[in-house]
Amino acid sequence: MDDPMADAYIVRDISKTTEGSWRWTHLHPELRFYLRQTSGAKQAVDFSVPEATFKDTGPVTITFRVNGHVLDKVLCDKAGNRHFEKAVPSAFLRAREDNFVAMEADKKWVSKDDGAVLSFLLTRAGFVQ
Repeated sequence: MDDPMADAYIVRDISKTTEGSWRWTHLHPELRFYLRQTSGAKQAVDFSVPEATFKDTGPVTITFRVNGHVLDKVLCDKAGNRHFEKAVPSAFLRAREDNFVAMEADKKWVSKDDGAVLSFLLTRAGFVQ
């Protein structure tokens, strides 16, 4: 997320500023990726649920979608770093087009100070072979 080109992949609800190598996600974080080919593609995401928000929200389930299709749901039953990687069915993907990856937490944290709505920290996301 700290790559200078990261903003080109962000569709919505991901902080415009980095905090080191990660960014906050908000209500409906979404990214786009252009894929030349779709066979053998896996979605890979590095993220974390920080202790500061987890103490208020408790366990959080994050739903991963590719082009509107639910790929998986991951229960985060404790704060900390996570790596998600899962093969994406070819039927979910479009070759030589943008593909949209959405990640949504079932619980959000709202700042008592400024009302900011935060979900989780996103470090890396994309497709791997």
